[in-house]
Amino acid sequence: MKLTFFMVLMFVFTGCQTLPPTTVRTISDKRIKILVEGARSPLVLSKDTIVLDSRSAFDYSLLHLPEAINISWREFSDVQGPYPGVIKKDLYFMTARLSRLGIGPNSPVIVVGYGSKGHGDEARLAWMLYYLGVKNIQFSGLNYFKARVVQKIPPPRKAQTIWSPRPQTSTLTSTKEIKKILKYPPKNVHIIDVRTSKEALNDGGSSWIKKINIHSHEFITQKGRPDLKLKSKLKSVGILPTHRVIVISNKGLRSSTALMSLLSMGYKKASHFVEGWKWIKKLERGQK
Repeated sequence: MKLTFFMVLMFVFTGCQTLPPTTVRTISDKRIKILVEGARSPLVLSKDTIVLDSRSAFDYSLLHLPEAINISWREFSDVQGPYPGVIKKDLYFMTARLSRLGIGPNSPVIVVGYGSKGHGDEARLAWMLYYLGVKNIQFSGLNYFKARVVQKIPPPRKAQTIWSPRPQTSTLTSTKEIKKILKYPPKNVHIIDVRTSKEALNDGGSSWIKKINIHSHEFITQKGRPDLKLKSKLKSVGILPTHRVIVISNKGLRSSTALMSLLSMGYKKASHFVEGWKWIKKLERGQK
């Protein structure tokens, strides 16, 4: 995949101030290992694999994988609110919904979608399940399994016992942390704007945050899998797996693609800000 690589850094609002010390939670070694090993290996559909199709109901009805269940990330988000990237508060309702689909915390799940031709629906759904506590989850474009599409709707799976959510809060950037970054622009935190270069240039999102622009599509291959080759390029510009990395898009959809790819590369301190640039701009205008 071609990389229209890293756009110009934005100027910092204040001089040499540093971010006050803050505790950064990270994903456990065991959880990150599952993601990393899964991203390095070919995706295999076994009898135990649960396939979720994040595309529109219409596209799903035309062709889908034989095992695939059609479900949208919108079921789990506050799409009626001002910031549709924000996940719903009733996590127990969500895990009950997943349980009825046969999904438990240890279920192997693959989420498919439009891949490099879409906006990250599959990664968004994958992140939501990961946030709720599903450990073994991968995502790809439907074209990864191009030869196996059908029209027949699969029979329902046996429901799982309803399980309690285990929120992976380290994958979310809090509004509190963003406010600190705006007040004390940090030197040790990388902010990645995953919108298109045109969006980033026309609407900088924030003139106060030092950031770089890497479009979300650059984090995935043509088949919608995490592009692990990007890791060496990130390291070459000083973004290391041990660093804090915050990903921001307009509303937390495209940022999910970058986040899940970063986690799959071993970036344990990566998270995304699901309220997006819209929230930041309102804060800067004094509307918060």
